[in-house]
Order: sequence, then structure tokens, then C-alpha cells
Amino acid sequence: MGLRVEKKYLSAGRLQSKESTHLVTVEESKVSADSDDEFYDADKVDPSQEVQSGDVNAEIGNTNQEETYSLKEELECLVHGGLPMALRGELWQAFVGVGARRVEGYYGSLLASEGELEDGGCSDSLASEGVDERPEVLSAFSAEEKCKGQIEKDLPRTFPGHPALDDVGRNALRRLLLAYARHNPTVGYCQAMNFFAGLLLLLMPEENAFWTLAGIIDDYFDGYFSEEMIESQVDQLVLEELVREKFPKLANHLDYLGVEVAWVTGPWFLSIFTNVLPWESVLRVWDVLLFDGNRVMLFRTALALLEFY
Repeated sequence: MGLRVEKKYLSAGRLQSKESTHLVTVEESKVSADSDDEFYDADKVDPSQEVQSGDVNAEIGNTNQEETYSLKEELECLVHGGLPMALRGELWQAFVGVGARRVEGYYGSLLASEGELEDGGCSDSLASEGVDERPEVLSAFSAEEKCKGQIEKDLPRTFPGHPALDDVGRNALRRLLLAYARHNPTVGYCQAMNFFAGLLLLLMPEENAFWTLAGIIDDYFDGYFSEEMIESQVDQLVLEELVREKFPKLANHLDYLGVEVAWVTGPWFLSIFTNVLPWESVLRVWDVLLFDGNRVMLFRTALALLEFY
């Protein structure tokens, strides 16, 4: 798996310490020392030693850590309980680290190479514009044209009938998928990405959806949608072992039928359950997956479904 974006949780307040500039007399020092004896355990603290500033800083640090941990726990409870729909898009962007990823003008530059229009139109061929005819360039051009063809086929299949994905919405979806194919030509475009992009467009602006999609595929699912699909195959092997361990009767039955676990669960993982579960359940799975920063939620959901059915 690729690098993960580290999540930082801001504490609700900051502790501030100020050093006193008042000079005490000898008598006041004695009184202060007597008072200290009432608050410190003589077995653990030597009253003759001065309190070091490092100890104060450590104490403040511990307090901040406790506050941070408490806020993290609260956020985790919120995530597992289901994020509010009004905040879901913004929180997903925060989980993926869109703010750190965003490069101003990059998304526009990905679409400007062919002069894509706001209505989704683009030139049919680059040959008329004097494309470099070297083999590697022509090969890249051919791969992009193939991506375009597949994207056009999948656009009508993406949440058909949803009011947000009308002509304007489909044009945004087309631009988003094409931009990602150019951003990561090693992956290009794979089926199921249209569902990811469509889901993100329902929750956030187009460019934010691009950066969120890039974070999900480049980091969370690094190696999943490459030509070899190595990470995907590894996950299916791990899941098969878990199924054999937890549901031996089911595993034996599938063996008897000559059915591999991956034939059933592979599409679940590749689509992140977008075309498997009810809408609300899909959103809850994505909440936890993006918050956790790994693919563990895929295994948990798959095992729960296998146990349920």
C-alpha cells in the first residue's frame, strides 16, 4: 500500500504558562517550601530539588495529548455512528488530506491539453493538431483514446436516473475521470472508478472530488487498479484464508461447487461496495474506510455479509 496521509486532530484549547518575575524574600521562600510539603509526596519528590521547566512542559504535553486523544475518540465515535450528510464531503476531504495534496491550477492543466469545454466537449483527435508521431507518444495517445471510449460507455451506467447526474453532472463526471486518467496514466481508467467519482461529485465540488479520488486510488488503493492488480489479488488471498478460518462450512461448500471466494468478493472490493450495498450502508463503509486510512473495513464488511447470508 502507498503512503497514508497522517491525520492531525486539533486540540480544543492551548495551555499557556507564564514565568513569574517577582523575587521572593528568604522568609517567603521558607513559607513556600512549607506549603510545598503539603502537596508533594516526600517518597517520590525531593523537596530540595527545584522544579525544572522541562517537567512543566512535559506536564503540559501530557495534558495536550489527553485532550487530543479525547477528541480523537469523539471523532471515531462520530465516524462509526455515521457522519452527518451535510458534513460528510468536507470530512472525507480532511481524512484523505485534500488540502495537502491540492496544487493550484493542476486540475485545469490536465483538462486544458485538449481544450475540454465546460459542456464536456473535446476535440476528437489530436492528429489534426500535429501530434508527435514517435511510437511511445502514439502508444500513449492510443491508451488515452481507449480510456475515453470506456468512460463514455460507463457514463450512462453511473447511478442512472439520479437528478444530480443530469447532462451537467455527466459532463463533470467525464472531465473528472479523464483528468485522473491523465494524472495517473499507469492506472488510466478502470471500471468502478465511475462509481467512485460519481459518489464524490454528489458530496463535493468537481476539483475537490478529483483530489479526493486521487488520494483514494493513489494511496488507499495503491496497486489495486494497476494492470497486474497485485494488491487486489493479495487482499483476496487474505480474505479467502479468513473465510476458511471463520466459516469452514461455507468454504467447503464453495470448494464443492468449484467456486473461488474471489469470484464473489473481488467485485465487492474493487467497487468498495458502491454497487453491492444500500446507499446508506455504502456511505457508512466509506466513512470508516477513509477515516481509518486503510482497507481493513473492506474485510470487515465482506465477512459480515458472508456471515449474514
